[in-house]
Amino acid sequence: MRIELYRAIEGDAPIVSDFIDAHLRDDVYIPEKRIRDMITRPTSQCWLVLVDQQFAGVCFVRDGSEVYLMFLAPWARGQGVGKEVIRRLQPKTVRVNTLASAGDLSRFYATNGYRLKASDLKKPHVHLYERINP
Repeated sequence: MRIELYRAIEGDAPIVSDFIDAHLRDDVYIPEKRIRDMITRPTSQCWLVLVDQQFAGVCFVRDGSEVYLMFLAPWARGQGVGKEVIRRLQPKTVRVNTLASAGDLSRFYATNGYRLKASDLKKPHVHLYERINP
């Protein structure tokens, strides 16, 4: 299995928008314009995840060190893809929505070197995890 990460460019916004809408419709709606803004903003990055040359997911990183949304297509889960994305990007912190339709990823991050740092007071189902050994 070949896992590749590519930094998204502005022209990728429709693909990312369609992917998020198809897979996260029950959790979040992010308009294509906002995705385009996130891709082009100097303080954020959007990474496209490909598995064997097939679009498998997306990972948004803020300020170069915080994953604030990572989602893999159902067929790409449980194969070490998420672990490899985290290994390559080495984020200091990750945001975890424990009510996401994809499931609570708290245990995934805990077993991959992260510990609970804080919970969002306005959204108690959103937790911030920090890397144990930065």
